[in-house]
Amino acid sequence: MVVVVENSGKPISPDFVQELLGNQSTPTVINTTWQLDEKAGLLRLFNANVDGQKIDAEIRVLIKPAGHVRVSLGGRQYNLFRNIAKVSK
Repeated sequence: MVVVVENSGKPISPDFVQELLGNQSTPTVINTTWQLDEKAGLLRLFNANVDGQKIDAEIRVLIKPAGHVRVSLGGRQYNLFRNIAKVSK
């Protein structure tokens, strides 16, 4: 899957860039392909392009669940709460 991170033409938050790229740059666009490795708890980013400059290294970000699980249905987004719904027979 491909993801584009941008901030309407303005620089992307330096805190976000530091966590993602490990530097203090201020890009306006990051394009990258990503893959979630749930077993390892990693978000793997590769084929990254930052403001038109290719990054050859694979970027690995530690990731863990936080907040609600969201589901998109019919153009709306809903929070999914597990182990709450009961099915009646």
